[in-house]
Amino acid sequence: MALRIYGTPADGADDPKRQTLRAAYARHLAPSQVDRRANKTTQGYRTALGHWEAFVASQGGESTGQTDARGSITNTPAPESVPFCRPVDQIGAITDDMLNAWGVWLMASDGAQLSLGTAAKQWRHIRAILRRVGPRESGNPRGAGILDAVPAMDPLAELAVIDELDVLTDGAEDITDDQIDAIYDACDVATWPAGSPALQWKTYLVILSVMGPRVNDAATLTAANFSFDPTSPIRRSVRTYPHGWLIYLPTKTKSKKPARLIVPLPPCVAAHVSALESRRRGELFGWNDARGHAFARQWQRIVSTAGLPHVERRHFRSTANIRWDRAGGDRQLGRWVLGHASRDVNDQHYMRAEPDLIEAAPLVEVPSRFNGGNPGDAPSQLFLFS
Repeated sequence: MALRIYGTPADGADDPKRQTLRAAYARHLAPSQVDRRANKTTQGYRTALGHWEAFVASQGGESTGQTDARGSITNTPAPESVPFCRPVDQIGAITDDMLNAWGVWLMASDGAQLSLGTAAKQWRHIRAILRRVGPRESGNPRGAGILDAVPAMDPLAELAVIDELDVLTDGAEDITDDQIDAIYDACDVATWPAGSPALQWKTYLVILSVMGPRVNDAATLTAANFSFDPTSPIRRSVRTYPHGWLIYLPTKTKSKKPARLIVPLPPCVAAHVSALESRRRGELFGWNDARGHAFARQWQRIVSTAGLPHVERRHFRSTANIRWDRAGGDRQLGRWVLGHASRDVNDQHYMRAEPDLIEAAPLVEVPSRFNGGNPGDAPSQLFLFS
């Protein structure tokens, strides 16, 4: 599928609204950037344009167009062949909704993974380009008048909340427990990585669905992130919990929340992790992260075998939130598990929720395959907890 970027070989010569953002920058803004800081300034704009083009590509597939010296992409589909819901790199077609989706993508765990401040820098550059091709009016005396109005983005701080709550799901349907069961069984087709691949993928799926870490955080967990000591890892806490704990620092929020996230393990999670560590002699997963081609190919093979090729790993995060909310009878309990609630370096805020989390962990409802049935190549430890 071609990237949803289209134009004529002259890139907007007939209709300037069809030029790409990169072409608009080169024609209307770059020539004015001639001061002593021009090189650093233009690099910032190139970086922002790169993020915009990566976002468009991530929503519409690989580009088959040809890029000329001015950044124009040609030989792409006609407008009528482009689904209306997809973002389009054509200045006249950029809408507020497209910019909002881009803003979420900039900060998303499966997007650019930028901090709020860095995302704001990218938006300032893109906004400057859109303003330069916008109407000439008070406050914008250099507007080229190509656009009748300049599209706008909602405040990035609000978009960050949207990503935190995983509201943006690209229209995907909710994942049911029956569907998760089907994906769990389909893990038996896994052939990568070496060392009990089916059990590795089943354990990864269980962690995603029940504990709710972001996709790459889940993939980079190691045996060191799990403690089966019943004593709480929280300083000054005297509580115990028999099935152990997940202890990790979420990558995306570690600059704002430097304290560890500590969550008691529901029995099925403890069973899978224990079984996998036993099978792999103390190791957990055989991959480094979730962003490699081999990882993506194997996941697609699994969900396709399950008859659910549209399912994305990030959609499991919201199911974990719902599970913990139901188990705890508190709509805020899921936020503690996902890491949205406050945590400070002294664990004081977390200690308030620890009794509720310990009480709720054994009550978390999970898909039936997580607790029994035919666990594939998982050892019998999976049946020890009831």
